[in-house]
Amino acid sequence: MKNFIGRNAELKEKVNKHLQKLTHTETDFYTALKQEDILELKTVLSDINNLLTFKLTLAAGNWLSEFFSLNLKQKELVLDKIDRTKPNEQGYDILIYEPIKLIAEVKCNSPVKEGAKFGAMQSKKLLEDAQKLLYGKKQLPNTDDFLKFLFVIDLGNRSHEAVVELVRMTKIRVENEERLNRNIIREHLIILDDKIRIEHLEFDKIYIKVLKLE
Repeated sequence: MKNFIGRNAELKEKVNKHLQKLTHTETDFYTALKQEDILELKTVLSDINNLLTFKLTLAAGNWLSEFFSLNLKQKELVLDKIDRTKPNEQGYDILIYEPIKLIAEVKCNSPVKEGAKFGAMQSKKLLEDAQKLLYGKKQLPNTDDFLKFLFVIDLGNRSHEAVVELVRMTKIRVENEERLNRNIIREHLIILDDKIRIEHLEFDKIYIKVLKLE
């Protein structure tokens, strides 16, 4: 019968490494965890992801308010709407109608394996979000006259390099509709840097901003 010692040791090392770092102890958490503890931890991790997304969305709201020179009342309306939006609610993470029409999605993706590139599934999901910004969702089927932003959490140079890799056109060896569509979306992606001003923005582009948590 096959044993699973290798996989078990790998998981034990990872779990203990993270929890020992958080608690500043040498406790063997992995051995002590019961099934109900693991299920509760899974729920907590989901809440942490929601917290990260919420904090980054607030940071994006503040950044947009400053970039577009919104007054205090307008800024408060943007941040209040973010605060009232429930996790996983349908629609865009940020939707503003005035004084300027814009939509934004917020993603807390970390490049895989401590590297500087998003994983295949991460890239797919990011490009799908970009596609929805460009072509609309059920809640807003026409986004033609909205400025479009995609915010990605800033984890240092790894995040910036991963975004550069994300927008790069890929060589398609075996053509299929999905791969072709991804490259079509990439044609609309622009990494937002300090040189871009409001007057440079176009409605058919999606501006990617790598943003730190506040």
